[in-house]
Amino acid sequence: MQAKRLSLLVVILLTLSPIFSQEKESKLNVFLNCNFCDQSYIKQNLEHAEFVRDQNYADVYLFFTNQRNGSGGRVYEIDIVGQNKFKEFKDKIIFSTNSNNTSDEVRALMLKNIRLGLIRYWVKEGLQDKISISIKRSKPEELVKEKDPWNNWIFELEARGNFNGHETYSKRNLNFNTSARRITEKNKFIFRLRYGNDESIYKFDGNPDQVYNNSNKNITLYNVFSINSHWSAGIFS
Repeated sequence: MQAKRLSLLVVILLTLSPIFSQEKESKLNVFLNCNFCDQSYIKQNLEHAEFVRDQNYADVYLFFTNQRNGSGGRVYEIDIVGQNKFKEFKDKIIFSTNSNNTSDEVRALMLKNIRLGLIRYWVKEGLQDKISISIKRSKPEELVKEKDPWNNWIFELEARGNFNGHETYSKRNLNFNTSARRITEKNKFIFRLRYGNDESIYKFDGNPDQVYNNSNKNITLYNVFSINSHWSAGIFS
């Protein structure tokens, strides 16, 4: 009986030993410096990376900056600085967005460019077997832009109001907004008209009604022309 128990114990240990002998997966220690990024999204979706709070413990330091561009979007720069065994690596990734990009598209573009910037760090770490790269080749028909029947014009119209009152008091509010804009690589045009009116009426027995009226009107016009990739000139009113 004792011999059977001993052999059973040996079988269990031999069965479990491969589990405990597995090596820990290699990852890059990354320090992310970006106060306008969706850091939770990046940390949850960036593969083979361990984010650290102290930059001194990082293998790779990511520093983001951004500025507005002529198309109504932003130009982003990522300085990628290697540390420890990657100290000879230093890179910069630059990419742009436009005014039509949603916040989800922007954060996905940030993640894509972080991955591109980290490729050679992953290779040096020995993770090349876990990396796959695909390059999309544009077909001739894809190079032809679809004709826009609105010629890049976007029009908006908005109206809202409310009314409330009782025997001795009433109030009404009315707001109206309309705009037209057209943004291309060469020109950015925006026209916006706003009107608002608030009226309050107080009723007193035997006395004239007291009427308080407050209205506001606003017209905004931008017309900016691109000179080159860094400079533009325009009219603002």
